[in-house]
Amino acid sequence: MRLVKQHVDFPTLLKRLSPFKAVSDEAMRDLEQRFVYRRYSRGTVISESSREVDEIFLIRNGKVHIYLKNSEGEDLLLHSLSQGDVFGRKLGGFSAALPTEIKCMEEMGVLVLKSDTLADHIRRFPETSLILVNIMASRLQENYETMACLSLGDVSSRLVRLLKRLGEKDGIRDDEGILLPNRFTQQELAQMIGARRETVSRLLSSFVENGTLTRRNRNLVLRF
Repeated sequence: MRLVKQHVDFPTLLKRLSPFKAVSDEAMRDLEQRFVYRRYSRGTVISESSREVDEIFLIRNGKVHIYLKNSEGEDLLLHSLSQGDVFGRKLGGFSAALPTEIKCMEEMGVLVLKSDTLADHIRRFPETSLILVNIMASRLQENYETMACLSLGDVSSRLVRLLKRLGEKDGIRDDEGILLPNRFTQQELAQMIGARRETVSRLLSSFVENGTLTRRNRNLVLRF
């Protein structure tokens, strides 16, 4: 699991924590000159600004949620992203015609590649486009997993599937099972599976009672 620091200098962020670490040294130097720094306050909805639709964001500190609204207007949490993650409307995995929302959950500092400067960079260094394609493919896979999870009629099964997926992505295996760090609130877990927070709370308690889940401080240990 990647250890997250709240504050990190730009070269370290770009070269060690971001997907761009795979590009050549020359491409890296070119990227360093093109990124611009921007801050957002907590609660800002980034996708509401038309000038930001085609921009690519690299998170320096803070957290952003990407939501999809269902037919009842409720929020479905698709992605929760933090330091070192890259996002943008074109990397969200859905077309702009769908009602997606990108919301800052904390005060956030980001490095931004504007669409025209990104295009100039890719013309010089096509390898960077492969990085962006890989990010998009990963997001699409996560979206498909979310849709598959929602297709299951039983809320308990949806929650188990979600916890397994989070364990595979962020968990640490030890002698007791898979340690899942406390990254999400019960409300956020509920938004990921289209359920109510009270239902998720009750199910987590039942998993603890039957021994398939244990609590370690504020973290969960999965035994599925």
